[in-house]
Amino acid sequence: MPVQSKIEDEDSKQRTTKGTTLLRSALLYFKMLGSCLVLYGMGYFRMSTSWLIFGCLTYFVYSRALQKRALLIDGLKTIGKNEKQVILESIAIRELPSWVYFPDVERAEWVNRILKRMWPYICNYVTNILIESVQPSVENSLPAALKPFSFTKIDLGDTPPRIGGVKVYESESIKRNEIVMDVDLLLYSDARIRVQCGKVVAGVKEFELRGTLRIVMKPLVPKIPFAGACTVCFLDNPDINFLLTDMGNIMTIPGLQQTLMSAVKDVVASMMVIPNRVPVQLVSDLELKQIRFPPPHGVIRVNVISGRDLKSSDVSFTGKGSSDPYCCVNVGAQSFKTNTCYKTLNPTWNEYFEAVIDSKDGQHLTFEVFDEDQGNKDDPIGTCFVPIETVHKRGFFDAWLTLEGVKRGQLHVKLQWMDLSSDTNAFQQALLDDAQSREFEQAFGNSLSNAYLFVLVDMATNLSRLKSMTEPSPYASVSLGSQKKVTPIKPKTNSPVWEYVMHFMVTNPLAQDLHVGIRDSKTETKLGEIRIPLRNLVSEPDMTIDRPFILTNTGSSEQSSISLRLELH
Repeated sequence: MPVQSKIEDEDSKQRTTKGTTLLRSALLYFKMLGSCLVLYGMGYFRMSTSWLIFGCLTYFVYSRALQKRALLIDGLKTIGKNEKQVILESIAIRELPSWVYFPDVERAEWVNRILKRMWPYICNYVTNILIESVQPSVENSLPAALKPFSFTKIDLGDTPPRIGGVKVYESESIKRNEIVMDVDLLLYSDARIRVQCGKVVAGVKEFELRGTLRIVMKPLVPKIPFAGACTVCFLDNPDINFLLTDMGNIMTIPGLQQTLMSAVKDVVASMMVIPNRVPVQLVSDLELKQIRFPPPHGVIRVNVISGRDLKSSDVSFTGKGSSDPYCCVNVGAQSFKTNTCYKTLNPTWNEYFEAVIDSKDGQHLTFEVFDEDQGNKDDPIGTCFVPIETVHKRGFFDAWLTLEGVKRGQLHVKLQWMDLSSDTNAFQQALLDDAQSREFEQAFGNSLSNAYLFVLVDMATNLSRLKSMTEPSPYASVSLGSQKKVTPIKPKTNSPVWEYVMHFMVTNPLAQDLHVGIRDSKTETKLGEIRIPLRNLVSEPDMTIDRPFILTNTGSSEQSSISLRLELH
């Protein structure tokens, strides 16, 4: 019996191999037939040969990108099978787990083994959520032209997420009643998900995600589960990549693909990149707002001064290279960009930015220098990093940073750490002693901030119906001077709940007003507004207001719940 079974298995393998070979031959035949038809059509319609050259170049670039991505994914997947062997074979340093070069980060192989065992059951759980919860929710929000919506295929693959390393912070840097840990999350999945919207079918495969998760459990309580709540967020924008299938292949056109990736990253950043967090309440008697929106640790003032000896990305007819450089500054979900200096390898920007720092531990400032290309993707010409903790300890940081990823180039930056205070007694003195702000105002015609404003747009109630007697799809627009921010849109409701946090830098709290306007997203009909003078916060305890405000230009029953907190730096 064992011999007979072995012979049957070998016959089955041979039949499978023959079937695969036949399928590949058929695909090759149809590709060649399609190419011949395209060439015949171009000749028949007397099209220019430049179209043929353009098509060949496009196919070559697309094929090279697919090959490069396939090699990267195959290499990274081997980390999950034999991490030690991969490290010994000297893969790129950016792909190494953090425990290799950070002594305070520990391996978590036991967690990876548990995840591997649990992965089939996790897949079943996620599949049920997508079908039972996500599918009807998405279908209800889609227009009639894109209905019905359904998941036609859900396969999360055989490769589970991997924990590259875990760092648990010591009691010196955190509060006594909390546990803070950073987890390196790596996901290189062979998942395949296909959806159908009306008659359109699209799918996603080979999903890739890499980032550092901050997990905070607080407050610690003397009863099971010993933590009142847990919040999860990414410390920086995670690296996200994926391939589209079916009709989604249209988005692989270079311009559309970049737009799609940017939109996906913006959505992730608005949901769970610090200061945005995903809270999980573990005990009932707990105010979740304090856990989800903790006060920031401070503010960093960034001065991007200049660069020198940058990489030349544009070559002229004379043989001399140049670039059109600009610098992007990123920390958490916040990003800033300088102006572009044209045709120079030694640019001078001398621009200021101010970033709110929610956690001085684990975060870092990222400086990315790009060469601007009109009509094409901007070329990267170097990256450098500065840990927030370094700036916090020194107070002031002034250095030429060497750009990584290129052979040459340096960036000159000045960084200043500023603590926050809600002491009303020091308010007037802080406004008078801000000499650095006055110096900047004389030099650049504008003033740096001397205060930070926290705004939580919580909810609105009893908003008016539209003229068509339908419920509005409202959003809130909040502005302070030239700074303007908006909340997400809440579809078809007159009592929207946003719970959306905004940060504003204030130059003169005694003279500035905060304006909040609520509008319908489809018709831009004004549903109500509020104007709050910031000087009202100065007389409040801890310079904080947390209460509903009556909306003006509407009925008297309509109101919006907003929290404000003013702090000096």
